[in-house]
Amino acid sequence: MGTMASHRGNTLIRPLDQQFDVETARSIRALIDRIGRIELPDGSSRYYAVELGHCLEAGLLLGSLHVAASLLELVVRGTIVERLALAQTKPTDWEHRLEEMRHLGFPRLVDNLVDVGLFEKGDGDSAKDFYKAVRIPIHHGLPGRYVTHHDETAAFVKKLVGISMTTTARDFENVIEDFAVPQIETVVGIIERNST
Repeated sequence: MGTMASHRGNTLIRPLDQQFDVETARSIRALIDRIGRIELPDGSSRYYAVELGHCLEAGLLLGSLHVAASLLELVVRGTIVERLALAQTKPTDWEHRLEEMRHLGFPRLVDNLVDVGLFEKGDGDSAKDFYKAVRIPIHHGLPGRYVTHHDETAAFVKKLVGISMTTTARDFENVIEDFAVPQIETVVGIIERNST
């Protein structure tokens, strides 16, 4: 995982090739290129996309998951705001509708986008799965939930013995190393296919 090296008091981040195997480093670089090609409006979503690229370049996989999750949510909410604004003739109309939608959680917002044809159904399902399996545990500091979702053996043992087991740092790191890049690829693909 992305570790820091110290050189004469300066903190330097090791290049991707020194942090990861060749294939993982190649996948990360491809993701950075794809992120750079996504056309997002100026503003928060563009800023998050740039930051996602920076996190990936540094090899910060956990940070990249945080930023990718936030970027996906920004894109979904931004699409809704944009479409409501275009559909209404008076600003107060769409602002009122947006206020009505504030109580809707991410899954319902995605369902609304799928229903009106602004999101592909498969991508909507993938976005909701990502939200449940990655965004919620990562953003809320629930590493055990993240690990057991991705580690069937750990989930089975916890269910079998009926107790809560501690998730070690190494377990968490292993799951992040194994799943973060493909999960970020999923988010990038969803955004590529569904951003306006």
